[in-house]
Amino acid sequence: MRVEKTPQPAAEALSQPQVAAHSPGDALAVRLSGIPSMLLALLIGLFIRAGFLLQGDFPINDGGLFVTMIDDLRAAGYALPAFTSYNGGQIPFAYPPLAFYLVAWIAELGLATPITLVRLLPPALSLLIIPALYLFGRQLGMSRAECGLATLAFALLPASYVWHIMGGGLTRAPSVLAAVLLFVQTHRLYTGRCWRDVPLAILLGCLIVLLHPETVVFALVTVALLWLFYGRHRTGLLQSAVVASGVIVGSAPWWAQVLRQHGLAPFQIVAGTGLHGLDVLIVIMMFRYTAEDLPALFTGIGLCGLFLAIAERRLFLPLWALAILLITPRTGQVYLMLPLALLAAFCLDRLILPALRGTLVADGRPAPVTAARRLAPQLFLIVLIGGALVNTRQSMGNSSLQMLDADDRAAMAWVAANSPLGSRFLVIGAPHWGLDHVAEWFPTLALRQSVATVQGREWLPGFAAQAYLSQDLAACARQEAHCLDEVRREHGLHYDYVYVPGASAYNSLRLSLRQTPGYTLVYDRPGATIFALP
Repeated sequence: MRVEKTPQPAAEALSQPQVAAHSPGDALAVRLSGIPSMLLALLIGLFIRAGFLLQGDFPINDGGLFVTMIDDLRAAGYALPAFTSYNGGQIPFAYPPLAFYLVAWIAELGLATPITLVRLLPPALSLLIIPALYLFGRQLGMSRAECGLATLAFALLPASYVWHIMGGGLTRAPSVLAAVLLFVQTHRLYTGRCWRDVPLAILLGCLIVLLHPETVVFALVTVALLWLFYGRHRTGLLQSAVVASGVIVGSAPWWAQVLRQHGLAPFQIVAGTGLHGLDVLIVIMMFRYTAEDLPALFTGIGLCGLFLAIAERRLFLPLWALAILLITPRTGQVYLMLPLALLAAFCLDRLILPALRGTLVADGRPAPVTAARRLAPQLFLIVLIGGALVNTRQSMGNSSLQMLDADDRAAMAWVAANSPLGSRFLVIGAPHWGLDHVAEWFPTLALRQSVATVQGREWLPGFAAQAYLSQDLAACARQEAHCLDEVRREHGLHYDYVYVPGASAYNSLRLSLRQTPGYTLVYDRPGATIFALP
């Protein structure tokens, strides 16, 4: 039997948004409450994800490293290898492997290939975060209307799905889903003080640890805040200790094996690849967390909700957002979308929609509601959703969320069949290595080493230097051959081929290499132009 706790006045006043009062005839509240609003958010989320998926028949952006690691697991008979064969075989197989095992088992059954699963699973799993956020909002005490608005905001925020629907979202999306469900369970644990909630919390914690390293940090920060606001009692402290111990023991088969093979070095290296010091301050001051093209609709509404929550001394969501930015700056915007969506809903439900409806209390009496004012909130939400969808559509046209097409894959297949084993390639990449789908997939499909690819180097020394190399190399895309020679001398590179992607942005470099002595053209088709060096 669940033992109900007497609420802690200080914690409740500081953290839980009060349920907004709605009259029985408030049509807007009815439309935004419960399952209908969540289903609308799911439909919007499905529409957005389908738009990206239908661009082609390959995973969005990245995923090549993960496909290779899945193949490595299968080749090793599902024993954890010491290293992955990706891009030269020097990268420790230290990445949490649960998602790789899942895909390998499904592929073993013949239901789909690993590449197909890496394409489809991330968008599908990211969609489930929407109802999970609704549950967390309700657990925090927010009204159904507020939670409905939060799911709509979350579904429309580009940063809530961009990094989840990529091939690399195979681990990111389920880890965030497990984290949100863990927060629901942790809140229940602290407020209900029921020990029957502990096993599920342990299971969710283990899933997070075995899925994604950065989400572990995000989950620890959030659980610490939940304890601060809701769990500062003896039972809460004991329950936290039991859950933490259970997660450590439950995930031990993975991390103990990695420690035995590599020691602490890979974890220490990957922990140091984020932003620090002044870089964190710059990220906080930019106010472009949502990845929206202008106008940044939900950025403004979310900031409005943040200041409103602070003014009303409901500090859990503002402190949660600040903690995410300070402690997980490298991919903080991915996690920030959760509190931002809840804050945007808080502002909409508590301030903007009542103002449009004309029901803000003045002199102790509510203003009369006319027919025009009754329709104003609905019209505002229609315009807001429509504007956000147009914004998303525009960003899709200009987005770096691209995928390899048939010509790209044909060029890499030619490399695998016609270049000597052990050949080293200089792949000219995109301006940002995290969105460089050509360089990321090249080692997987061409089965040759790409000397400038950054993916996977988070687990090796020299990550920053590799990132700078990728950046310098991308700057050569619109220049001439001498730029490559300068980069080669500066970074001490040794390679046998130059691989220039087929995009028109590389035309000047491609033409210059044709005319430069020492570069021999060996492949020239729409997917790529390849030059051999003596």
